[in-house]
Amino acid sequence: MVEKFEIVICMGSACFSRGSKKIADTVNEYFGNNIPENVFLRGSLCTGNCENGPVMIVNEQVFKDLDENKVFEILDQFNLK
Repeated sequence: MVEKFEIVICMGSACFSRGSKKIADTVNEYFGNNIPENVFLRGSLCTGNCENGPVMIVNEQVFKDLDENKVFEILDQFNLK
């Protein structure tokens, strides 16, 4: 059975103003705009981590203070390619 991954990007106002749109673009870039079938990507309203945005959650593990480089490192850590 193939492991499933849920990637949630906070799109609340604080995270959005700190760059969550760029984080979403970076995730798409990572996958070459071809997200695997076992990966579910979605946006979310506030995750309650406003002071630490932008925030991305992978399978309930929260990653804070993200930039493009950190996103690539995180996704590599989960072997999503």
